[in-house]
Amino acid sequence: MNKISFGIPCFNGSDLLDKCLLLLTNSIKHADSLLNHQIIIYDDGSSDNNIQSITNKHCAIWIKEPMNKGLVHGYNVISKLAKHDIICLLDNDVAVPLAFVKDLLILREQQSAYGVLGFVSIKISKKDFLNLDTSLIEKSSKFNLISEPTTQLAGYCYSFWKDDWDAIGGFDERYRMFLADSDFCCMLASQFDKISLRINYPKVYHIGHETLYKYKELRWKEQLGKDKEVFYDKWNCEPEVLNFKLTRKCLGW
Repeated sequence: MNKISFGIPCFNGSDLLDKCLLLLTNSIKHADSLLNHQIIIYDDGSSDNNIQSITNKHCAIWIKEPMNKGLVHGYNVISKLAKHDIICLLDNDVAVPLAFVKDLLILREQQSAYGVLGFVSIKISKKDFLNLDTSLIEKSSKFNLISEPTTQLAGYCYSFWKDDWDAIGGFDERYRMFLADSDFCCMLASQFDKISLRINYPKVYHIGHETLYKYKELRWKEQLGKDKEVFYDKWNCEPEVLNFKLTRKCLGW
């Protein structure tokens, strides 16, 4: 249980990726109980030629997709290549505190019966993200776990078991960018009665949708509408309604 495969899907944004990897590798070094790990960078048809050099700089594995196939396809590529029991997906605009990896190992051991663990974020601007001083990020791994059962978790900081990914058959690639993360939680709850947890503390730093604005060619707002249609066709209800139904089912309410 003390081995983790980290995966970061990336479409351009090598400056963000460099900062993300710097903080992640610092956290890995700080986790003395981590026996082994791998970091996989899924480069989704980027035109940013610096991504490979940034990946090499941080001793990560670079997987280059010649054309953009979408975030959800990247989730599955990373998960297939993951060689450890725990998989942790991070967006390239996420900054983790120094104790994050140590905390994640503790959380996974304490909450082994749960599906996905997703972390609440502190919203941060791109400027502040790039200027983030690692010395200001909380260093202590002592925390009071504050969690909320759910089937709706965003994939920007998202940890699950490799065995669960295998059992479900991977992320549903009918989604391209949105809702596949929530859908994965819903499948775990529906098929295996495995509820997921939203971890409200410790938190991570996340730029969020600000990074989508430069991807005009993806027409992300249009894609969000299409992915919502996929979700409704599959589950015959809105995500919020399904979360209520499956959460009650799994908790026996």
